[in-house]
Amino acid sequence: MEQSNYFKKYRKPFLFIALLLIALGLFTFSKMQTALFPEVMFPKVKLIADVGSTPIDRMMITVTKPLESAVKRVKGVTVVKSVTSRGSSDIQIYFNWGIDVDDARLQIESRINEIKNLLPAGTNIAIEGYNQSLFPVYGFTLESKNESVGLIGLRDLAMNTVRPLFSQIDGISTVILRGGKAKEFEIIPNVIKMSALGVTPDTLIQLFQQNNYVLSNGKISDFRRLYLTLTDNRINSTEDLLNVVIKNTPQRIVRLRDFATVELQEQTEFNIINTNGHQGVIVDLVKQPGVNLIQFAKNADAKAAEINALLPKGISLRPYYNQSAFVSDSINSVIHTILEGLLLAILVVIIFLRSWRASTVVILTLPVTLGFTLIALGLAGITINIMSLGGIAAAVGLFIDDIIVIIEQIYRVHEDNPKKDKFEVVKEAIKDLFPAMVGSSLSTIVIFLPFVLMGGLAGAFFKELAKTMELTLVCSFFVTWIVTPVLHLLIGYRPHKGSHVHTEQESLNQYKWLTQLYTKPWLAILFLSILLFGGWYASGKLQTGFLPELDEGTIVLDYFSPSGTALEETDKLCQKMEKIILANPNVASYSRRTGLRLDFRNVAPNYGDYLIQLKKDRNKKTTEVIDELRKSIASSVPVMHIEFGQRIQDLLGNLMSTPSPIEVKIFGDNQKELEYLGRKADTIMQHTQGLVDVSNGMISAGPTVIIYPNDVKLAQYGISLASFQKQLTMYTEGIVLGDNANVTEPSPVQASMLGNLQVGQIQDGEQMRKIRLRVTNYADNDIDKIRKQLIFLPDGTLKPLSFFCTVQTEKGEIDYKREDLKSCVVLTSRLSNRDLGSAVNELQKKFAQQLNLPPGYYVNFGGAYAEQQQSFKELLTILVAACLLVFTVLLFLFREWILSFLILFISILSIPGCLFALYVTHTPLNVSSYTGIIMIVGIIAENAIFTVNQFFFNMKDSNGNVDESVNYALALRIRPKLMTAIGAILALMPLALGIGMGAQMQQALAIAVIGGFITGIPLLLFVFPTFLRLLYNFYARREMK
Repeated sequence: MEQSNYFKKYRKPFLFIALLLIALGLFTFSKMQTALFPEVMFPKVKLIADVGSTPIDRMMITVTKPLESAVKRVKGVTVVKSVTSRGSSDIQIYFNWGIDVDDARLQIESRINEIKNLLPAGTNIAIEGYNQSLFPVYGFTLESKNESVGLIGLRDLAMNTVRPLFSQIDGISTVILRGGKAKEFEIIPNVIKMSALGVTPDTLIQLFQQNNYVLSNGKISDFRRLYLTLTDNRINSTEDLLNVVIKNTPQRIVRLRDFATVELQEQTEFNIINTNGHQGVIVDLVKQPGVNLIQFAKNADAKAAEINALLPKGISLRPYYNQSAFVSDSINSVIHTILEGLLLAILVVIIFLRSWRASTVVILTLPVTLGFTLIALGLAGITINIMSLGGIAAAVGLFIDDIIVIIEQIYRVHEDNPKKDKFEVVKEAIKDLFPAMVGSSLSTIVIFLPFVLMGGLAGAFFKELAKTMELTLVCSFFVTWIVTPVLHLLIGYRPHKGSHVHTEQESLNQYKWLTQLYTKPWLAILFLSILLFGGWYASGKLQTGFLPELDEGTIVLDYFSPSGTALEETDKLCQKMEKIILANPNVASYSRRTGLRLDFRNVAPNYGDYLIQLKKDRNKKTTEVIDELRKSIASSVPVMHIEFGQRIQDLLGNLMSTPSPIEVKIFGDNQKELEYLGRKADTIMQHTQGLVDVSNGMISAGPTVIIYPNDVKLAQYGISLASFQKQLTMYTEGIVLGDNANVTEPSPVQASMLGNLQVGQIQDGEQMRKIRLRVTNYADNDIDKIRKQLIFLPDGTLKPLSFFCTVQTEKGEIDYKREDLKSCVVLTSRLSNRDLGSAVNELQKKFAQQLNLPPGYYVNFGGAYAEQQQSFKELLTILVAACLLVFTVLLFLFREWILSFLILFISILSIPGCLFALYVTHTPLNVSSYTGIIMIVGIIAENAIFTVNQFFFNMKDSNGNVDESVNYALALRIRPKLMTAIGAILALMPLALGIGMGAQMQQALAIAVIGGFITGIPLLLFVFPTFLRLLYNFYARREMK
C-alpha cells in the first residue's frame, strides 16, 4: 500500500517540480515577445506605380491593366483590386491565408519585370508585403519655437541628426520623415534678356546635361606614386551657378548672371504636416517583425532623450503616438482581470468549504498552473498579446473548475472518513475521480481543435486564443491532478465546526425538494420549451458584428475638401477643425497630414488625416469623443467631408481591405453609369439610420488646364512638340536641369520609405539639391499669366503662347476602381449606435427596391461584413466539429450511444442561455461571442461527466436502483457543481464587465460563457438528472422483460 501511494512517495519531487515550473514560467515570461496582436503576415501585397501626371484614362490602359494581368498570373492570387488616379496606380493583390508573402512578392516582381519594358518610360514601381510591422509603432514630432530655424532647417535637422540616431535602435526597420521643406536652387530668367542674348531653354537644358560633373580620367604614375586623375566641374554654390558660361559670342562671354538670378527657395511640395497647431516634421519609427514592442519603445524613449540633448535651443522632439502604451496598458489590464477573477473564485471556495486551508491550496496551485502555461506558450512560439492573455483570462474559470473539483472531492472524502489517513484519503479521492477528470478535461480541450479550420483575419487572431486556451487546459489538468493533492497534503486538513459524516439518507433528505422534481418530466420539458423560446427570441433580436471594438484612446480622422480645392485653402479649413479638436477637453495632442496619409497612400492635396491622441484620464469612451467631434466639425466646417475611426482598428482594416465596417461595391461596364449608380446608392446610405461618415468613393482628380497645341503653327516656326512642352514646363512647375534631370522623382510616399533622400544636382552637406529653371514662382502663377507667356523660337525670338495653342479648363476625372479586372464604384460607411448585421440587411432591402440596376450590374458587400459572413460560416463548421469531438470523447468514456447523445444534447441546450445573455447585455454576436458559445458546449459536457461518473458508482453500490442512484449522485455533486459554476462565473466577471484597455476583445466571449453557465445550472441539476432517470429506468424495465 505504501509503495502504491505515489502522492506520499513522490510528494517532495512533485513539490520541487511545482516550484521549478513557477521559476521557469517567470523566466519564460521575461523572454517572451510582447505585441498588440499575434504577429501575422497578411496575405496581401501592395503595388504602387507612378508615372508623373498621366491622365487617368491613359494610366488605366497603359499601366493599370497590364500590371493587373501580370499579377493575376502569380500562383495563389485570389483577388486583385486597383485604384487608378492621375499619374498613379494603386494595386492590392490578395492571396490565400498561409501563403509565404515574401515569396509571393518575389513572384510578383518577376511577372512585372516581364512587362516592364512595355510600360511607359519613367514608370516607378514600389512593391510591399503587408503585416502589422509595416506601419509605425512610435511617432515623434520635431517642432521649433526658434524663428531662425525654418521648415528647411527642421527637415535637415531631422535628416542629419534625428534619423541617424533613431536608426541605431535595436530592431528598427526604418525611420520615416514627413514634413518640413527641401531647398533647391531656382534659376529665375529674364525672358527678354535671354532672347536678346540668343539663349533658349533648350540651350540651358543641353548645357547642364554636359556640365556640373566630376569624372575619372584614369590613373597615372609619377615619382613612384599612383595618382587618380579627376576632372572636377562641380557647382557648389549660388556664386558658382551664376558664373556658369552659357555661350561664347564674338562680342562676349555670356554667363548665367547676365540674364537670370538664382535664389535658394523651398521646393514646392503639395503636402503639409501640422503638429499641435504649427508646421513641423513627423518622425515615424517602424520596427522589424518579431521585435518586442515594449522593449523597442523603451529604447526609443532613451534615444529620444539623447536626441533632445543634442538639438538646438528652441527645438524639441515630442512623442505624438505610442502604440506600446496602449499595448502595455492592455496587457496590464488583462493581467489585473485575471487576478481579480481568481480572487473572486477563491471567495467561492472559502464560502462553500469554509476553510482557509482549501483556499490556500487554490492560491498556491494557480501560479504553478500559470507558470506551466507560460512555459508551454513559449515553447509553442506564442507571444504575449491581447489574444494570448485573453485566452488565459477566459481559461481561468475553467482551470478554477478543475482545482475546485479536486479540492471538493478530497474534502468530501475527509468528511465521510474523518479518521482515515490523509494519504489514503487523497489516493482514494483521486482514484475515484480520475476517469471523469480525464474525460472532462478532454471534453473542454477538444472543442478548440477545430479552430484550425478558421481562416481570414479572425482566424489569425482567434486561432491563437484557442491554442492558448488549449495549452492552458492541458497544463491545468496535469497540475491539478499532481500538484493540487500534494499541496493539500502539505497544508493539511482540519474539519470546520459544522463538518460531520454525511449519511446517504441525510444527503437525500437535504435535497429532497429538488429530487422530487425528477419524477415529473413534464416540468423539465416545460423548462426546455421556455429556454428554447427565449433563445429563439433572443437570436432574432440579437445584434451582429465582426471583431469586438477596442477603446483605444487614439482617433484617426480622415478628411477631404471639395474636389480641386487648393492646398492653402484646405489648410485654412483644417485650421478651423483644429480649433474644435483642441477645444475638446478629452484631447491631449494631434498631428495632421494634408496631401499624405498615415497608411502611405498617395492622395490629392485636398485629402489628408489627423491622428488624435486622447487623455488617459478622460471620462468618456473613444466612441463618445468621436461622436462629439463629428457633430461639432460637421456643423462648423460643413464643406469638409470627414470620417472617423480608431488607429488600430484602421490599421487592421487597411491590412484586410478597408477600415470602414461597411463596404458596398457596385460592378458594371460603363464608368458613367457606375458613377450615377454610386451617387444614387450614396443618397440611400445617407438616409439610413446608424450610418455615418458615408463616402461614395468617387475621388475626383481636380480640375485640369488643358493646352491644345496648334501643330501647323509650331511646324511653320520650327518648334518641336518636345521643345514646346519643355517651355510650358518652364512657365509652370519649372524644368529640372542636370544630367539626372530625367530620373523619375519618387512620390512623397516612396521618398519617405527610401529615407527621404533627395535626387538633385548640387551637393549640400549630406543632401543633393535640385537646380530648377522657372520663370514664375508657384504662389504667383495663374492661368492668365500662362496665356501671356512668351515662347522661344529657334532663332531666339519670342511669340506669345496663345499664338501657338488654345488653353481650356476642364473638371477632373473620377478615379477608376476595379476588382478582378471588373470596373466598380466602392462606397463605404462607419456605424454609430447600430450593429453591422442589421445595417447591411436594411441596405440590401433598400438597394433591391430603389437602386434599379441595369442588366449586367450587381452589388457586393465587402469590408467587415464579408469577413463576418465568412467567419460565421467557419464558426458554424467549428461548432459542429466540436460537438462531434465531444461526442467522441463521451463515447470512449461511457461506451453508450444514447447516454453520450443525452450529455451532448444537454450541452447544446445551454446555447440559448448564451444568446439570451448577449441580448440582455446588448452585446453583438461576433467572432468573440461565437467562440464563447462553442466553449460552453464542452464546459457543460465536462460537468455532466462527473454526475454520470457518480451515478455509475451509486448504481454499483445500490444494486441497480436507478432513482436512488440519480438522487444520490445529485446530492453528492450539487456542491461541486455550484462551486464550479459560481466560481467560473465570478472568475469571468471582470472580463465580462470589460473594465480596462483591451478587455473588450474577450468581453463578448465572457458574457456568452457566463450566460451558458447560468443556463447550465438548472440543466445539470434538474433537466439532465430527469432524463438520466428516464433513460435508465427504461433500460431497467427492458431488462426485466
